[in-house]
Amino acid sequence: MEGRMMKSGVALVLILLLAFPLPILRTTASSENIVILVSDNSADLAVAISLAISINATVVVSPWGLFNETVVAKIVGEFPDKVIIIGGPVAVPESYVETLEGLGIPVERIGGADRFETNQLVIEWMLSNNIEIKLDKVVLIHGLDFVALEEILGSVINGECMVLLVNDEYENMVNITRLIEEMAPPGVEVINTTLINVTCIQAFLQANITVPAEVIVSHNLSSMKERAIKAIERVKKELERVIELANDLIEVDEEISQDIQTVMALLDEAIENINNDEYEKAYENLLEAMHLLQEIVHKVSLMISTGQIDLNSLLEQKLELYLEMLDEFQSKGADVSEAITIANEVQRLIENKEYDKARELIDQLRETISENMQEIKEVKGFKPPKIPVIYPVIPIPGGMPWKPPKG
Repeated sequence: MEGRMMKSGVALVLILLLAFPLPILRTTASSENIVILVSDNSADLAVAISLAISINATVVVSPWGLFNETVVAKIVGEFPDKVIIIGGPVAVPESYVETLEGLGIPVERIGGADRFETNQLVIEWMLSNNIEIKLDKVVLIHGLDFVALEEILGSVINGECMVLLVNDEYENMVNITRLIEEMAPPGVEVINTTLINVTCIQAFLQANITVPAEVIVSHNLSSMKERAIKAIERVKKELERVIELANDLIEVDEEISQDIQTVMALLDEAIENINNDEYEKAYENLLEAMHLLQEIVHKVSLMISTGQIDLNSLLEQKLELYLEMLDEFQSKGADVSEAITIANEVQRLIENKEYDKARELIDQLRETISENMQEIKEVKGFKPPKIPVIYPVIPIPGGMPWKPPKG
């Protein structure tokens, strides 16, 4: 019951609550307890980190394109006043919104048509809400260069930069220029990659930026050979996860099977190109493979959301979702005995195949959990506990939940 509408209990979720001492300051204080939900897509994660620190929020990271009960339980366990989702419904499924709002938690989504637009919308949100952004530089990276984005996360965490996603499209460059003008950083660094013409981008910025910002092209990240080797490992890991997802579907999907075969062929081609010292070609193979893997995840997610599951499994998964929430509440000392009694009765009804009664009681369980959550929040001085951390913290899957030290 771990994954929604999945048969196996394979742990598919990547959860990490992040908070980092970036020098980004709010102009107005807020007592709101905000949780940011973002996928493990490094492009969205980079800007989510900057936003989280600017508003003193907790971040929960979920696997790209998938709904999972554990992610929701971690969010609810923070007893948030509000949840901000970074990314569109393809990256962070609408099921999260429905579940959270069903528990009475307000949700705001900041997401565009793609990662490039999402990146810009988040920064525009910060600027429109009078958030003062202080940093040493803005770093421009192609939004599909996932290895470069993962490598730059450490600098984002250390407060050295904010990431803007760039491509060769004119409209993108116009928007990037406008945002740089508004943020007015001391420097702008364009990360060298074969995906964009960095010389043209540098010249465009130098010709159009009026603020005194030095624009340089950086070659400080790993070489193309190193990036290609890292990309191979990432694609292999993601391929394993996708195969598990596909195997958990009730019915075999021929299109998904063919897509997986295509990814494996691209991976083999990339390895061959690396062996022939064709690192740029290898990296292009791997970028294509990663893009196709995300398409597969999206297809699986759509198949799940359209109900390719039996009623028994659906009810069990809903029950599992609420049980995980109750575990979170209990870990914080809350009395949830009434809800647990209801949950036990739901389990009995499911086992007896009394599905209509089970569905009615699950609705009652959801309402009881929502009431429990409000009662806990109303306890004077209640705050979710912090977990000590050592800085700097690199965002990795499976990290222990924690909030900013000043949160």
